[in-house]
Amino acid sequence: MEKGATTKGHKSFVSALAAAPSNTRTAELMLLSDGSENSLMIRCSLPKLEADKVLSEVKKPVEKF
Repeated sequence: MEKGATTKGHKSFVSALAAAPSNTRTAELMLLSDGSENSLMIRCSLPKLEADKVLSEVKKPVEKF
């Protein structure tokens, strides 16, 4: 978290993220295994930006008449 924002006072990551500034970045780490090969996948995102995009799409009319 940036600019003095902390996770103190939040019981979970979700509540801390909800209270975070809109430009907060997150990184998801995933361990993948395919037989004898193992991989580490890192996905970086701006979750609030992605949520805002989804909400704006939901608000658009499904069909235009």
